[in-house]
Amino acid sequence: GRLRIVECLTLMDRKRKVRVRGDFIWPKDLRPEDYRVFRYPEEGQPARVVEWIPPEEAANAFEQVLKMNIALAEDDLVKEGARMLGFRRVTSKTLEALKQALPILLARGTCVCEGGIVKHL
Repeated sequence: GRLRIVECLTLMDRKRKVRVRGDFIWPKDLRPEDYRVFRYPEEGQPARVVEWIPPEEAANAFEQVLKMNIALAEDDLVKEGARMLGFRRVTSKTLEALKQALPILLARGTCVCEGGIVKHL
């Protein structure tokens, strides 16, 4: 079952067939840090399970929100980013899971966080 899948992914990662980053699998020719897309659910489809959204993708949604708002408090940015990803209601579980994307966003150098406010540069 799961153990066999993990063994196969580890082998594929070693052979450079895929990239394994945390709980996510990326195509070998795509570096997660270069991924700049985020997906909104198609019409009539629910939002994805939050654990299935790579933090790099959530960071992309956050960046789009900042482009439209210039600056937001961290929690407001995460909530608005969650809406960009299709979440109608943002639970504490969703908020905590998506907050993992903030360091990725900040590391890109396109924004800064000062006193709990994230500002687009």
